[in-house]
Amino acid sequence: ERSVHVLTELCEGGDLWEYIHGHGPLPEAAASEVMAAVAGALVFCHGQGIVHRDVKPENILLVSAPSARTNPIAAHMIKLADFGSAADLSGKDPSGKERHRGFFWEAEGTAPYMAPEVLSGRGYDEMVDVWSLGVLLYVMLSGYAPFTGQDIGHLFLSIRMGRLDLKKEPWPCISQDAKSLVK
Repeated sequence: ERSVHVLTELCEGGDLWEYIHGHGPLPEAAASEVMAAVAGALVFCHGQGIVHRDVKPENILLVSAPSARTNPIAAHMIKLADFGSAADLSGKDPSGKERHRGFFWEAEGTAPYMAPEVLSGRGYDEMVDVWSLGVLLYVMLSGYAPFTGQDIGHLFLSIRMGRLDLKKEPWPCISQDAKSLVK
């Protein structure tokens, strides 16, 4: 009566950020598989009216530890997790009755992965998850975040400006297709 118990699938491989931190950036083929799986999960969520609002490597769990560096991560090994910041944008109230489909205004998520719309205060919708996917791809391919700052204000300015550095390592070795997708 006084407790809620949540049962989830056991994921023993850690999270994607731990993997990148320990092994370095992902090869493009592995990053492509992860992107396809996460994008598929978000398509499902968005189809249900759910906006994740905190897509980042720490919220992508590995079901088991990858066995070989030659095929580091396969799509079947990952799970999108941590829906603590998620919100319902479906246009239905809890009883199932239709209501006006709205926008969100509160800043929610993890700062380096937030979309400029979140920071604008003018409202946003599920497309903020698509921005976060781009940031995720950048991190998977490079091992570091695209937007930085000496403090939160400078970080937010960097995000609003949206300038990507695709010249320093490892970007000269990354395909044009991958760079185009990140952009």
